[in-house]
Amino acid sequence: GPAQEQGVAKGWHLDLAGSVMGQSRSALAQLLEGIGGFDLPPKTTKVQGGRFNNKVMNKLLHGVFTNLDEAIARLNSGLLELSGVTLLFKSAVQAKMLPEIHVRYEGSQRVGSEIKQFTTEARAAAAEKPQS
Repeated sequence: GPAQEQGVAKGWHLDLAGSVMGQSRSALAQLLEGIGGFDLPPKTTKVQGGRFNNKVMNKLLHGVFTNLDEAIARLNSGLLELSGVTLLFKSAVQAKMLPEIHVRYEGSQRVGSEIKQFTTEARAAAAEKPQS
Protein backbone atom coordinates (compact mmCIF):
# COMPACT_ATOMS: atom_id res chain seq x y z
CA GLY A 1 0.00 0.00 0.00
CA PRO A 2 0.93 3.68 0.08
CA ALA A 3 2.84 3.47 3.38
CA GLN A 4 5.16 0.67 2.27
CA GLU A 5 5.64 2.30 -1.13
CA GLN A 6 7.03 5.36 0.67
CA GLY A 7 9.35 3.37 2.93
CA VAL A 8 7.31 2.67 6.07
CA ALA A 9 8.39 -0.70 7.44
CA LYS A 10 8.11 -2.80 10.58
CA GLY A 11 9.33 -0.78 13.54
CA TRP A 12 7.88 2.49 12.30
CA HIS A 13 5.24 4.12 14.49
CA LEU A 14 2.10 6.09 13.80
CA ASP A 15 2.69 9.66 14.98
CA LEU A 16 -0.78 10.11 16.41
CA ALA A 17 -0.34 13.76 17.41
CA GLY A 18 1.23 14.63 14.07
CA SER A 19 -1.53 12.83 12.20
CA VAL A 20 -4.34 14.39 14.25
CA MET A 21 -2.88 17.89 13.82
CA GLY A 22 -2.24 17.36 10.11
CA GLN A 23 -4.22 17.31 6.88
CA SER A 24 -6.80 14.79 8.10
CA ARG A 25 -7.65 16.49 11.38
CA SER A 26 -11.38 16.55 10.62
CA ALA A 27 -11.68 12.81 9.95
CA LEU A 28 -9.41 11.84 12.85
CA ALA A 29 -11.15 14.23 15.26
CA GLN A 30 -14.50 12.69 14.43
CA LEU A 31 -13.07 9.20 14.91
CA LEU A 32 -11.57 10.06 18.31
CA GLU A 33 -14.33 12.36 19.59
CA GLY A 34 -15.62 11.50 23.04
CA ILE A 35 -12.44 9.86 24.32
CA GLY A 36 -11.76 11.18 27.80
CA GLY A 37 -15.15 12.89 27.76
CA PHE A 38 -14.11 15.51 25.20
CA ASP A 39 -16.70 16.40 22.58
CA LEU A 40 -16.05 18.53 19.53
CA PRO A 41 -17.87 21.85 19.26
CA PRO A 42 -21.22 21.44 17.46
CA LYS A 43 -21.10 21.91 13.69
CA THR A 44 -23.20 25.08 14.01
CA THR A 45 -20.82 26.73 16.51
CA LYS A 46 -18.79 29.64 15.20
CA VAL A 47 -15.28 29.08 16.58
CA GLN A 48 -12.30 31.27 15.73
CA GLY A 49 -10.02 29.20 13.52
CA GLY A 50 -12.80 26.73 12.78
CA ARG A 51 -14.27 23.73 14.56
CA PHE A 52 -10.96 21.84 14.35
CA ASN A 53 -8.63 24.66 15.46
CA ASN A 54 -5.41 23.93 17.37
CA LYS A 55 -6.97 24.61 20.79
CA VAL A 56 -9.78 22.12 20.14
CA MET A 57 -7.39 19.53 18.71
CA ASN A 58 -5.01 19.86 21.67
CA LYS A 59 -7.89 19.17 24.08
CA LEU A 60 -8.86 16.15 21.99
CA LEU A 61 -5.26 14.87 22.09
CA HIS A 62 -5.17 15.32 25.87
CA GLY A 63 -8.21 13.05 26.13
CA VAL A 64 -6.63 10.56 23.75
CA PHE A 65 -3.27 10.39 25.55
CA THR A 66 -4.89 10.03 28.97
CA ASN A 67 -7.11 7.19 27.69
CA LEU A 68 -4.77 5.19 25.45
CA ASP A 69 -6.68 1.89 25.68
CA GLU A 70 -9.83 3.53 24.33
CA ALA A 71 -7.81 5.40 21.70
CA ILE A 72 -6.18 2.16 20.50
CA ALA A 73 -9.60 0.49 20.33
CA ARG A 74 -10.92 3.38 18.20
CA LEU A 75 -7.90 3.26 15.91
CA ASN A 76 -8.30 -0.47 15.42
CA SER A 77 -12.05 -0.35 14.89
CA GLY A 78 -12.42 2.85 12.89
CA LEU A 79 -9.18 4.10 11.41
CA LEU A 80 -8.47 0.87 9.56
CA GLU A 81 -11.68 1.39 7.56
CA LEU A 82 -10.89 4.96 6.50
CA SER A 83 -9.81 6.19 3.11
CA GLY A 84 -9.05 9.77 2.11
CA VAL A 85 -6.81 10.29 5.15
CA THR A 86 -3.17 11.23 5.55
CA LEU A 87 -1.20 9.57 8.36
CA LEU A 88 2.24 10.51 9.66
CA PHE A 89 4.66 7.67 10.44
CA LYS A 90 8.04 8.03 12.16
CA SER A 91 10.98 5.76 12.72
CA ALA A 92 12.42 6.83 16.05
CA VAL A 93 13.71 3.41 16.99
CA GLN A 94 16.84 3.44 14.87
CA ALA A 95 19.92 5.41 15.86
CA LYS A 96 19.87 7.04 12.43
CA MET A 97 16.78 9.24 12.18
CA LEU A 98 14.81 8.69 9.03
CA PRO A 99 12.50 11.27 7.47
CA GLU A 100 8.85 11.51 8.34
CA ILE A 101 6.44 10.02 5.87
CA HIS A 102 2.94 11.35 5.29
CA VAL A 103 0.77 8.66 3.70
CA ARG A 104 -2.51 9.43 1.91
CA TYR A 105 -5.10 6.69 1.42
CA GLU A 106 -7.55 7.52 -1.37
CA GLY A 107 -10.35 5.92 -3.32
CA SER A 108 -10.48 2.17 -2.76
CA GLN A 109 -7.27 2.17 -0.67
CA ARG A 110 -8.02 1.47 3.00
CA VAL A 111 -5.69 1.91 5.96
CA GLY A 112 -6.56 -1.65 6.97
CA SER A 113 -5.19 -3.04 3.71
CA GLU A 114 -1.65 -2.77 5.06
CA ILE A 115 -2.01 -2.21 8.82
CA LYS A 116 -3.49 -5.06 10.85
CA GLN A 117 -3.89 -3.17 14.12
CA PHE A 118 -2.38 -0.45 16.27
CA THR A 119 -0.85 -1.22 19.67
CA THR A 120 1.02 0.58 22.39
CA GLU A 121 4.66 -0.39 22.88
CA ALA A 122 3.79 -1.68 26.37
CA ARG A 123 1.06 -3.92 24.99
CA ALA A 124 3.32 -5.21 22.20
CA ALA A 125 6.08 -6.03 24.71
CA ALA A 126 3.59 -7.88 26.94
CA ALA A 127 2.35 -9.88 23.96
CA GLU A 128 5.91 -10.92 23.09
CA LYS A 129 6.75 -12.15 26.63
CA PRO A 130 6.59 -15.93 26.96
CA GLN A 131 3.82 -17.16 29.25
CA SER A 132 4.99 -19.14 32.29
